[in-house]
Amino acid sequence: DVDIILFLVDATKSFGKGDNFVLEKIKEANKPTFLILNKVDKINRDELFNLILKYKDLYDFADHDTIHFPC
Repeated sequence: DVDIILFLVDATKSFGKGDNFVLEKIKEANKPTFLILNKVDKINRDELFNLILKYKDLYDFADHDTIHFPC
């Protein structure tokens, strides 16, 4: 069992079948999930902004203030 999920994506690659498979598993897990974009230095700002919007349309990723760890 996990408390959070980190979904690591290569920003220079297109969304593919493997990404979709993992995203479906993430949806089944129903845990706070953070989208981590790798290689953002290889794309321009507009591409990065559009990529973020695309992934936000696919899943409701967690914000920094939505995780609460029990003491």
